[in-house]
Amino acid sequence: MTARTGPTPAAAARTARIARVLWIIFVLNLAVAAAKLLYGWRSGAIAITADGIHSLLDASSNVFGLAGLWVAGRPAD
Repeated sequence: MTARTGPTPAAAARTARIARVLWIIFVLNLAVAAAKLLYGWRSGAIAITADGIHSLLDASSNVFGLAGLWVAGRPAD
C-alpha cells in the first residue's frame, strides 16, 4: 500500500472546473440580488426585496461550496 501523494491531473482539472462554475454562479447571484434589492427598494415592493435577500443566501451557498472544495483538497493528516 502506498501513500497518496495528491489528486490525479484529471481530478485536479475537474475540481478546477467545479470551482470556476461556483465562482461564476456566485457573481451572477450577487448581480441578481443587487438588481432585485435595488428594484425592491426603489419600488417599495417587499416581495422583490425578500427575493433579493433570498438571492444573497443563494450566493452564500456558493461560498460554502468553495470552502468545501478547499477543505477537500487539503492533504490528509
